[in-house]
Amino acid sequence: MSAAATDRAAEIAELIDRHYKALAGDVRKDRDGHWSISERFSYGRHAGWVVEHDGYCYDGLEDGEDGPFPTREEAEVVLIEHLLAAIAQVEDRDD
Repeated sequence: MSAAATDRAAEIAELIDRHYKALAGDVRKDRDGHWSISERFSYGRHAGWVVEHDGYCYDGLEDGEDGPFPTREEAEVVLIEHLLAAIAQVEDRDD
């Protein structure tokens, strides 16, 4: 794994933890703490990488997913963007 990928993975883990802690006062289910990137294959072809969140407290993903993206790296960048938006959504609601 490259240094950039390691840095992104650490940033993603930190943001997921930050998001979950920001939701601490909300009524939430365990699934709000789970975000993922999956590799999708459709009709015998590699469709790409998909960002997924099956929680209740973030509405920024249509049908709980975004993508597909041609590379995992692109999906990781988009996941970071969604996490930042999810955190801002919780913090704005709390103000």
